[in-house]
Amino acid sequence: MSGAKQRGVSRRKFFGVGAAMTGTALAGSPDLVSAARSRGLQDDANGIGPIGGFTNFVGVPIVAGAHVLTLGLYDFVPLDGTLKYLNNGVYSLGSVASPFGTMGRAFSLPTGSKIVRIDTLGFRDVSGQQFWFLYRRNMFSSSPSVTLGSFQSPSGVGEAQSSFVSDIPVAAGDLFIVEIGDTAANNRATGVTIQYIPPPNTSGGPVVTRPSFYPITPARVYDSRSPSPAPGMLAPRTTRVISVKDGRGDNGAVSIADVVPSGATAVTFNVTATATSGPNYLSVAPGDAASVATSTLNWAGGYDIANGGTVKLDANRQVQLFMGDQAGSAHVIVDITGYYL
Repeated sequence: MSGAKQRGVSRRKFFGVGAAMTGTALAGSPDLVSAARSRGLQDDANGIGPIGGFTNFVGVPIVAGAHVLTLGLYDFVPLDGTLKYLNNGVYSLGSVASPFGTMGRAFSLPTGSKIVRIDTLGFRDVSGQQFWFLYRRNMFSSSPSVTLGSFQSPSGVGEAQSSFVSDIPVAAGDLFIVEIGDTAANNRATGVTIQYIPPPNTSGGPVVTRPSFYPITPARVYDSRSPSPAPGMLAPRTTRVISVKDGRGDNGAVSIADVVPSGATAVTFNVTATATSGPNYLSVAPGDAASVATSTLNWAGGYDIANGGTVKLDANRQVQLFMGDQAGSAHVIVDITGYYL
């Protein structure tokens, strides 16, 4: 794992608390990096993360039928130690006597649910380890808290991600506590995702789930004027399947990996036709669409035109560009403005 260096965090930002995000899990789950980005924790510009951003984390596999609860750094509160200002400009939990501290967050789930997977993300700026624990306490019982799971990362500098897979039933009155911490003050545990199966539907009707929308800073994912991928104007009566997975720079190289995370089912987009040579139209459709019956752009030729829309993705986070049967060719640019999970 590669080394990382952390930027400072203001006292106001460190103690800021945001509501936990919940959403239905569909064909996949957001990885923890994407979850962090949606909370404004994406990179060193916000003081949370290694310079250059996270690089080695993989997407979190989704458990079929699961819902996802995401807890970012600012959802947690200090459990021990005090906020300490380090000489290198980094705020961290700790105390003079103990160089590390822990943070915790309590959460509850519907009675009859089942926790099936927990993933954590963090990074280590100096040699040390990270740890986390999952506890359960029942509010209707006088019994003490029970430890349900724990993880401790290897020591060393770099990025750390851990996974805990189990079946933990949720009874009436159950309260769960996640505790995360570090054995070195410069380290940071960034977030946790909890996947759970909701209780069975007992009303006899269908279970209705609605995807959550995540707006993003607009990211360019395709430009036919760039040398890659799939360069060149679209000619009449042609189609082109493009990936919207990664943000790309002027030369077509990936500049932001997984700007649309694994598990996304649809995106909002802006599409532009430029250098149009004559009249035609363009349709944006799912990557696995066999045909289209509507148009996204229509033009007379000789000028640039743009429009926005929403389109479903195929299983590989792709969309398809259908060029109409009129005379004009055009270069096509696609920017993503948000996605559905």
